[in-house]
Amino acid sequence: MNKYDLVEIRNKERLRVELVIKRDGLEAGLNFCKRTLALYQKALRYSCPDPAKPKHHFSRTREHLPEFIGSVLEFKKILGEHGKLGNS
Repeated sequence: MNKYDLVEIRNKERLRVELVIKRDGLEAGLNFCKRTLALYQKALRYSCPDPAKPKHHFSRTREHLPEFIGSVLEFKKILGEHGKLGNS
Protein backbone atom coordinates (compact mmCIF):
# COMPACT_ATOMS: atom_id res chain seq x y z
CA MET A 1 0.00 0.00 0.00
CA ASN A 2 1.31 3.42 -0.85
CA LYS A 3 0.30 6.91 0.23
CA TYR A 4 -2.07 7.26 -2.73
CA ASP A 5 -4.02 4.20 -1.61
CA LEU A 6 -4.43 5.78 1.83
CA VAL A 7 -5.74 8.99 0.25
CA GLU A 8 -8.25 6.92 -1.73
CA ILE A 9 -9.42 5.13 1.44
CA ARG A 10 -9.86 8.39 3.30
CA ASN A 11 -11.72 9.95 0.37
CA LYS A 12 -14.04 6.92 0.23
CA GLU A 13 -14.94 7.30 3.91
CA ARG A 14 -15.50 11.05 3.52
CA LEU A 15 -17.86 10.36 0.60
CA ARG A 16 -19.79 7.84 2.72
CA VAL A 17 -20.25 10.38 5.51
CA GLU A 18 -21.18 13.15 3.07
CA LEU A 19 -23.81 10.87 1.51
CA VAL A 20 -25.42 10.26 4.91
CA ILE A 21 -25.29 13.99 5.70
CA LYS A 22 -26.92 14.84 2.38
CA ARG A 23 -29.58 12.16 2.82
CA ASP A 24 -30.32 12.43 6.57
CA GLY A 25 -28.84 15.72 7.75
CA LEU A 26 -25.68 16.84 9.52
CA GLU A 27 -26.43 15.40 12.97
CA ALA A 28 -27.30 11.97 11.53
CA GLY A 29 -24.16 12.02 9.39
CA LEU A 30 -21.94 12.85 12.34
CA ASN A 31 -23.65 10.18 14.45
CA PHE A 32 -22.98 7.67 11.67
CA CYS A 33 -19.36 8.80 11.70
CA LYS A 34 -19.08 8.39 15.50
CA ARG A 35 -20.69 4.93 15.49
CA THR A 36 -18.54 3.67 12.64
CA LEU A 37 -15.41 5.10 14.24
CA ALA A 38 -16.22 3.31 17.51
CA LEU A 39 -16.84 0.01 15.69
CA TYR A 40 -13.60 0.23 13.73
CA GLN A 41 -11.60 1.09 16.85
CA LYS A 42 -13.18 -1.84 18.71
CA ALA A 43 -12.32 -4.17 15.84
CA LEU A 44 -8.70 -3.00 15.90
CA ARG A 45 -8.48 -3.65 19.67
CA TYR A 46 -10.30 -7.01 19.62
CA SER A 47 -8.51 -10.05 21.00
CA CYS A 48 -10.37 -13.38 21.14
CA PRO A 49 -9.90 -15.41 24.34
CA ASP A 50 -10.85 -18.70 22.59
CA PRO A 51 -7.63 -20.39 21.40
CA ALA A 52 -9.59 -22.35 18.78
CA LYS A 53 -10.50 -19.14 16.97
CA PRO A 54 -8.34 -16.49 15.33
CA LYS A 55 -6.83 -14.28 18.01
CA HIS A 56 -7.52 -10.97 16.28
CA HIS A 57 -10.22 -9.43 14.13
CA PHE A 58 -9.48 -9.48 10.38
CA SER A 59 -9.00 -5.70 10.58
CA ARG A 60 -5.51 -6.41 11.92
CA THR A 61 -4.39 -8.49 8.95
CA ARG A 62 -1.73 -7.13 6.66
CA GLU A 63 -4.14 -6.39 3.83
CA HIS A 64 -6.85 -4.72 5.95
CA LEU A 65 -4.94 -2.86 8.67
CA PRO A 66 -4.03 0.17 6.50
CA GLU A 67 -7.65 0.47 5.36
CA PHE A 68 -9.02 0.44 8.90
CA ILE A 69 -6.40 2.89 10.16
CA GLY A 70 -7.02 5.23 7.20
CA SER A 71 -10.75 5.10 7.89
CA VAL A 72 -10.28 5.80 11.60
CA LEU A 73 -8.07 8.79 10.80
CA GLU A 74 -10.61 10.19 8.35
CA PHE A 75 -13.54 9.75 10.75
CA LYS A 76 -11.57 11.57 13.45
CA LYS A 77 -10.72 14.35 11.00
CA ILE A 78 -14.37 14.77 9.98
CA LEU A 79 -15.56 14.85 13.58
CA GLY A 80 -12.80 17.31 14.49
CA GLU A 81 -13.83 19.61 11.64
CA HIS A 82 -17.31 19.78 13.16
CA GLY A 83 -16.11 20.10 16.76
CA LYS A 84 -17.62 16.70 17.63
CA LEU A 85 -14.49 14.69 18.38
CA GLY A 86 -14.74 13.33 21.91
CA ASN A 87 -18.32 14.47 22.45
CA SER A 88 -21.15 12.02 22.99
